[in-house]
Amino acid sequence: TPAAQEKATEVERKAAATLQHKVDERTAQLAEEKEAAEEARAESDKQRQDAMKAQAKAEQEHLAAETARAESEQQKRLAEEQREAAERAHAKIAEMDRQKTQFFQNISHELRTPLTLVLNPLEDAALDSPEDDRLQLAERNARRLLRLVNQLLDFQKLSAGKKTLQTEHIDLVRFAWVCGDYI
Repeated sequence: TPAAQEKATEVERKAAATLQHKVDERTAQLAEEKEAAEEARAESDKQRQDAMKAQAKAEQEHLAAETARAESEQQKRLAEEQREAAERAHAKIAEMDRQKTQFFQNISHELRTPLTLVLNPLEDAALDSPEDDRLQLAERNARRLLRLVNQLLDFQKLSAGKKTLQTEHIDLVRFAWVCGDYI
């Protein structure tokens, strides 16, 4: 019935929106942390350069050698501490990226397995009763949800560099027709 179809489509939209919201939140969080780590690394590099300049000046000025050397050592320690902090932040970002990848993999398995278990009986029932529009609708929506999960995984693989984007010419009319099925 149209009401059942609308309800199934609404459930699918809500599930996709919830999943997309979680992905967007996690992506924004990772971007913020990456930016903070990059700022720390830039500051560390600046401090290291300042320390090297101070050390060169100390060698040129014999009278102020001891004072400049002490300042240089202090700046080196500070630069090293900041470099270590930047390395820790970089390691943290790498761990978060690993966790993000693990999250996508877990989500895919958690969604894909039940979808497959639902889809196989639906296919059999739809073949047995091709006139039952509700079965056809349920099968089509289950396939659509499975495609969305697969697209999410493909997107994750692309962003992780484990897959390359392959472009090809398409039939624009057919593409618009398929997109119309999602509305």
